[in-house]
Amino acid sequence: MPLSETSPRKRRVGSADAVSAAPRSLDIGAFTLTPWSIVEEPGSASSMDENPPRTAKELLSFLPIGDAYACKVIPIGFKERIIADLSCPNPPFYTYDDGQLPEAEEEKWTTMTRLLENSRYNFEDNANEKAWVEVAGKMLNAALSLCGSGLKGMVAVYDVQDPSLITDGLPTVNNQRIPYKKVDLVLAMSPRNPSVSTTCAKLRKANPLVRISQFVDAFLSRLVIPVFIEVGEAGKDYLEASLQLGIVGSAGLSQLERLGRTLVPKWKEEPVMLPMLGWTVIGHDWKLHIICQLKFPGFEQSGTVVYGPYDSGGTGSHFHIFTLLRVITMVVKWMEDVYWPYFSEMVEGRVRD
Repeated sequence: MPLSETSPRKRRVGSADAVSAAPRSLDIGAFTLTPWSIVEEPGSASSMDENPPRTAKELLSFLPIGDAYACKVIPIGFKERIIADLSCPNPPFYTYDDGQLPEAEEEKWTTMTRLLENSRYNFEDNANEKAWVEVAGKMLNAALSLCGSGLKGMVAVYDVQDPSLITDGLPTVNNQRIPYKKVDLVLAMSPRNPSVSTTCAKLRKANPLVRISQFVDAFLSRLVIPVFIEVGEAGKDYLEASLQLGIVGSAGLSQLERLGRTLVPKWKEEPVMLPMLGWTVIGHDWKLHIICQLKFPGFEQSGTVVYGPYDSGGTGSHFHIFTLLRVITMVVKWMEDVYWPYFSEMVEGRVRD
């Protein structure tokens, strides 16, 4: 079913009862899946996984989630057309942006309505996962294209359903690797961008065999990949999808840490890790997650914590698809403005020409 405008999972960022009202964390040994919103009051979290690192809090505050959720995401010029479309419910009043409607927005309307139609057909026809992966890929690429004027062209979408993961980075339980199913799509820094290409070439020159990401595939292993998307047909188990995100995210963070320790000697004493992001896409419903690596008391090795789920829209109505368009755009801006400078500084500061 399409995500409700009054979803009970949506919690206000910074709310005092954000942690206490949430269900307890799910701990499977290798990593933890925990519902969390930013906690402003010190001492209100009962464990490390409920008291996230500063980098995770900064990331969540950067995204249009919580107080900023779905506010002014639809150009006011689309209002009459949306009201006339009886296939979707009318969005709440606060979702409309009363700014002028530029002519360029017409392309946005055409693209979004086409994606809504494709998604509705998938739902009505009980389409399989492959059809939903196609819609998700189109949605991601549409966001990169439609919002390109505010972006730097540094991000691309890749299908990763076939390539395997490096087994050294997979989480373990009782010294046994967890069986995994790969995610479907990723957002990666595009090697066609001059800045990305130059930095990664410098890294490969210093070490021709270097692997940047957790994938075995020769091409994918040389990409900087901070965002993962697991797609499933309507009705797929959310827990299964979120565990897949946790496994692939854990492998990605482990690979980044290995790379960082190689390049930056200081990491041996003070590891500094930015989180990664993951979406579960179950039919119409897109849920965002923050994947962090934390040091737990009493354990030598770090653990992975997946925070979420966070409402980020979907493809079930105009309300949700324009909300999703904004969230994807902000995730891409985080990749370009925060994650890439972090990664490139790590490389540029330690790899000589």
